[in-house]
Amino acid sequence: MGEYLFVLCFHNKELKWDSFLINQSNAYVIAAVVSWVEFFIEYPFKPKQMTEFMVPIGLIFITIGHYLRISAMFTARKSFHHVVQNHKAETHTLITTGVYAYFRHPSYFGWSIWALGT
Repeated sequence: MGEYLFVLCFHNKELKWDSFLINQSNAYVIAAVVSWVEFFIEYPFKPKQMTEFMVPIGLIFITIGHYLRISAMFTARKSFHHVVQNHKAETHTLITTGVYAYFRHPSYFGWSIWALGT
């Protein structure tokens, strides 16, 4: 929801269905469905101790990753885009404050941490 709110707040003139990155591609949808099926097939066979141990660690990674990604977006504001830009917009500025002071690509790093958590 944070990403949707970001697009609505800072890129509302460009807002369209593709802005929400839901319709990635057929390959993305197939990969997601296969991973869900795999999870539900494997879940009954996993040792309970492993599940109890991994869930809190996963939630910590998801929380940290989500915070980094959303912080990057709201720090960069109009300079952040979900779609790679081919030309520099007049409103684009180099951001060196906030999470950008510590990470070169905090959005990508946050997404990577989030993906590990899931």
